[in-house]
Amino acid sequence: ALFAALLLTAMAGLGLGKSREREVLASLYERRDFTLLDDKGEFFRLGSLPERKLALLVFTPDGIPTDDVKPFFDFGRHLDEIRGRGIEPFLVSRTNREIARNFKEAAHFSARLLLDAGGSVGRIAGAWENSPASTWAYALVDRSFRVLWLANSDRPMSYARLTEELQKAR
Repeated sequence: ALFAALLLTAMAGLGLGKSREREVLASLYERRDFTLLDDKGEFFRLGSLPERKLALLVFTPDGIPTDDVKPFFDFGRHLDEIRGRGIEPFLVSRTNREIARNFKEAAHFSARLLLDAGGSVGRIAGAWENSPASTWAYALVDRSFRVLWLANSDRPMSYARLTEELQKAR
């Protein structure tokens, strides 16, 4: 009888612990802001964006293939047009800071580079759920970190395709 009571108590404790674990994980995924370090060592907080401005988070694959410099350069030439639509673009990478910075410079990408070494922002946005090692992902979010649109691509998305996708999403 004592053994049965101890076993039931242990099982109840395990069940309670699992329930609490789910609550903690759920609260982490309900985050409505984030703070990331940029490639210049400054912090950026999503909540600091102006009220009506949206953020386009462009998530790089791990390692960032050098073959992607040219198509990404072509995309980056349109950043002023993106900004003109009330959208602030950001390059977000889990990759080593120097590799990500070198890619950004080689592609002449003028948007801010944010370093998400742990991948939490990409996971919460849903960008790095499938295959972060080889996938580009694009997320349009508001300053409360609500994902308004999300797309994955094997290669950097062209500006024309991005525009089409965003129009479909609206």
